[in-house]
Amino acid sequence: WLQERWDCEVWMTETEYLSAHVSVLDGGGDSIGRADELFRRHGLNADRLHSNAVRKGNYKKGVPTLPQTFRRILEGENIAIDGSDWRIIVGRGHAPEHAMLYCTEKNVLISGDQVLPKITTNVGVWPSQPEGNPLKLFLNSMEKFAPLPADTTVLPSHGAVFLGLHTRLKQLRDHHDERLAEVVAACDQPKTATELLPILFHRELDAHQLVFAMGEAIAHLNYLMYEERLTRSFDHDQVYRFVRS
Repeated sequence: WLQERWDCEVWMTETEYLSAHVSVLDGGGDSIGRADELFRRHGLNADRLHSNAVRKGNYKKGVPTLPQTFRRILEGENIAIDGSDWRIIVGRGHAPEHAMLYCTEKNVLISGDQVLPKITTNVGVWPSQPEGNPLKLFLNSMEKFAPLPADTTVLPSHGAVFLGLHTRLKQLRDHHDERLAEVVAACDQPKTATELLPILFHRELDAHQLVFAMGEAIAHLNYLMYEERLTRSFDHDQVYRFVRS
């Protein structure tokens, strides 16, 4: 809508552009079944299968049309905006190719969803990549901020502008380390992702939250599986269970 309203060129990363088109084209139908199957294989009972984020077609409601052309931006590229150069930094894990912008002159980072001041970024496994390891991609992306000054001003997509980038990054690493340790400790006996939800989320989850919680739980389990700290089995009931290696 913005592109049509102002007749402007859209600049974005190629993977995000293509992902947007897939999300619009595949917002229902088979994607509903794939989401249900993913969560069922991770232990979610039929009465709790609420792939409502997909079923409601929320993405297509918010983005009914997409531009047919775009200008691709690449990591490390500099974009001139109002006389200042902004360098593109790509983060992964939350989104496939999340573009952030950093201006050395202003010492400002537009972090988007990659670094948030209060809440943790959603990092989940979804039906299109059930064997993915997005948490590893997310944690690896944090290293890209190491060269930035400690007093960088950060503009996030959620919450207020904040200082203390490196402090916040350490908090996020510690948070995920704690979660991973809790999951390993809980898997002294085989566990499904569904059984681990109370370990990872200490509150009642509504149907909408359950979808994101399942994605995050599976992301932590896949990470630990690839790190060989957990072993996955696919039992007679066709459900994945994870146990400490």
